[in-house]
Amino acid sequence: MKIAFVDPIASPVYLTQTLKAQGLDIVAIYTLKDLSPQEKKVRFRPELFNHTVLVENQTIESVVADLKKIGVKGVFCGYEGSIKYADQLANMVGPEFANDQKTTNLRYDKYAMQEALRSNHLPAPAQLLFLNKKISEENNAALAQFKFPAILKPADGSSTIGVTKCNSVAEVEHYLKIAADRQMHATPIQDYVLQEYLEGNEYLVDTFSIAGKVYLAGIQRYGKTYVAGMPIYRFAESIEPTSIDWNICF
Repeated sequence: MKIAFVDPIASPVYLTQTLKAQGLDIVAIYTLKDLSPQEKKVRFRPELFNHTVLVENQTIESVVADLKKIGVKGVFCGYEGSIKYADQLANMVGPEFANDQKTTNLRYDKYAMQEALRSNHLPAPAQLLFLNKKISEENNAALAQFKFPAILKPADGSSTIGVTKCNSVAEVEHYLKIAADRQMHATPIQDYVLQEYLEGNEYLVDTFSIAGKVYLAGIQRYGKTYVAGMPIYRFAESIEPTSIDWNICF
C-alpha cells in the first residue's frame, strides 16, 4: 500500500524506517518552500522516501491527480503547520483515512482546541484571544483580571515559535507590539492567545484514532526552562507503562 505524508519534517528517518518495515511505500509531499538552509539539511530528506512530490504553484486538484496517478491511497500530516492543507488533500485522495474537515481548526488553533476541551467539561487553562495582534476593548477588562505570569503564543503556531512568558500586562503589550514582523516559515503570524501559566511536570500523550476509537501510542515527559521569557526544552523521555508517571496520565 502506498501512503503520503505532507511535510514529513518531524523524525523523517524513524518515520520511514518504521513504516517501510511494515511493507508500506511512503511518499513525501513538500510544501514548505522557505525553510532555512540549516532546517533543510536536517528536515528535508527526500532520499528517505519512495517518491517525492514538490508543491510549488500547482492547484490542489493537480496534486491530487498526481498522487492518484502513482497509486497513493491515503494522505497524512507530517507537520503541525501543514494540518489544514493535509486535511483537505486527505479528503480528496482517500476520504476513508481522512480527518473530518469540520474539526480541522481544533488540531492547530491553540485557542479553539482549549475551548473545545472546556465545552466538553474537560480541564482547560484560562485564556484570551488577541486578533491581529491587537488588544481590543473587550480584551482590556479581562486582561486587567488575568493572573500573571502567563504564556503568550501564536494561535496557530507550532513548537515554541513565538512563545513568550509574560509577567504583566505591560509585557503582553510590548510583545504584541514587537510581534509585528514575526513570521513562521515566511507566513506572518496574525493572532495570539494568552494562556494561564501552569507549573509542574509536562507530559505529551500521543494517540491516534480509527473509526472513532482512540489508541494510545506512547507518553513522554518534557523538561524545560525559560530564557529571556522563551521556553527552552532541556530533555524529553519516554514513559514506561510500569512507571508512576504513566499512572499520573490516566
